[in-house]
Amino acid sequence: MYKSLLKFAIVLLLLPSFVGAQEMEKEKFGVKFSGFIRNDMVYNTRQVKSARGENQLVLMPLGIEKDADDNDINETPNFNLVGLCTRMKVAITGPDAFGAKTSGVIETDFFGTGATKFNIRMRHAFMKLNWEKVELVAGQTWHPTTVVPQCFPGTVSFGVGAPFSPLSRVPQIKLSYKLGSIKLIGVMMSQGHFKGVSPAGSHINSGIPELHAQLQFKNESLIAGAGFGYQVLRPQLAFEETVNSTTMFGFLKYKAAPITVKLYGMMGQNNDNAVMMGGYAVSDIDAETGLIKEYTPYNTMNAWVDLHTNGKDVQYGLFFGYSENLGATDDIVGIPNAEGGTSSSFVGRWSNNIQSFMKVSPRVIWTSGKFKVGVELEYFSVNYLDYKDENSVDAKGVIEDTEAVNNIKFLLMLKYAF
Repeated sequence: MYKSLLKFAIVLLLLPSFVGAQEMEKEKFGVKFSGFIRNDMVYNTRQVKSARGENQLVLMPLGIEKDADDNDINETPNFNLVGLCTRMKVAITGPDAFGAKTSGVIETDFFGTGATKFNIRMRHAFMKLNWEKVELVAGQTWHPTTVVPQCFPGTVSFGVGAPFSPLSRVPQIKLSYKLGSIKLIGVMMSQGHFKGVSPAGSHINSGIPELHAQLQFKNESLIAGAGFGYQVLRPQLAFEETVNSTTMFGFLKYKAAPITVKLYGMMGQNNDNAVMMGGYAVSDIDAETGLIKEYTPYNTMNAWVDLHTNGKDVQYGLFFGYSENLGATDDIVGIPNAEGGTSSSFVGRWSNNIQSFMKVSPRVIWTSGKFKVGVELEYFSVNYLDYKDENSVDAKGVIEDTEAVNNIKFLLMLKYAF
């Protein structure tokens, strides 16, 4: 009897410290769920090319296509309700490893991959080790050239400014080093489900990972940086020839009391794997054998500006984006065909029939607790190749004669975060 009472008393004395240790453990380590439910209503004045065909993330208004009565059949409006942007995230923290703080993230949505939609896809899945000055990230997350988490457009439309702002998440190993206000970043990566138009396996078969180096500066009100990327593709196993391409970019974000300003500029080659205009073509063919001897990448200039107020309940914003086809580095040649002529050797996205495109989109976002309502009006204009002129394209693929098409999109977003 006395022994039982003594044990019970000891348990009562130790219970507070045990519970306290458990609470401390919960604060330090665990799993946290978050995300949002989102539904969009979208109306376009013209037929469009969009991600997953839902006409929400508009990549491009379609060009002029005439019927027998000379009417442009693509000048037809469309309406849709879209719910596939709903998202769930799991953030994980755990005990230290190798002297570093550890964490991880798994994030999914219902956007699908490839031609599929409404299927669960992996957006992010990475682990992180943080020492005092060094950070190591391994797994799938934002491509360092395409999205800088501290500086991306705040558009209501899903896709953070694509195709003007590059968009991609890739498997990678990223090492960062902090030196005061400066951060040095080095990354090697491969293509995930954001692949280019090049034949399947082109990047893997090159045997060389995509490489990236970046320098960032950050203080309380400003973050700025510049980066350089290099990738190699081997389009055909039968040929040793590769496509070598480089990309340079810079960004800046300045936050003042009334307004935040974000700027981004890129000069890139072969960036079609980032949902952007770009690609490559053949620049030399053996006259006797007809085998490809050399490829040349297309060059593209991209820039965007995003402005928004910093109100807690109501935020006003404006996005402007511009992209231009600067042509290939070398003169391009066609590939001989069975009819005795040549076929286009271009591989990529849009550079063979578009010279430039631009977008202006004002927005308003209302916030109340965990609920957001966003309205965005988007004007998108594209300068397509004018097929009526036989001399519309020069030797490097620059389009000289164009015809413009325009689309106006209205978007209403309802979003509930948790």
